[in-house]
Amino acid sequence: MGHSLDELVILKGVTVAFEFNAIGECTAYRTNIFMGPEMCATIAEYCSLVTRTFSTLADAFTGISEQNWIPLRSWTYSGGDFTVVIGGNGSRGVFAETAEANWGELVSALLE
Repeated sequence: MGHSLDELVILKGVTVAFEFNAIGECTAYRTNIFMGPEMCATIAEYCSLVTRTFSTLADAFTGISEQNWIPLRSWTYSGGDFTVVIGGNGSRGVFAETAEANWGELVSALLE
């Protein structure tokens, strides 16, 4: 499964590491900032929705392009001051301060 949540949350720039299930429930999280369970639940719900959307698009694109885009392994979004990196086949991720984080390190840690 790769790095534990405890190992992910101490990577440079990471503010929260989390896991979620297929229906968007936060199943575990670690944070080094104040973040209550409600916020983690919202993060998990949003990330699950994006993961499902990308999975649907990848499946469709595989069909029309005759190139294999499935299964989803990871995705990344960056905007404002923060970046989210999702890996673990789309079920675990981190939020990180963009200016501090090393994207390559985060993606690598989540894909192991």
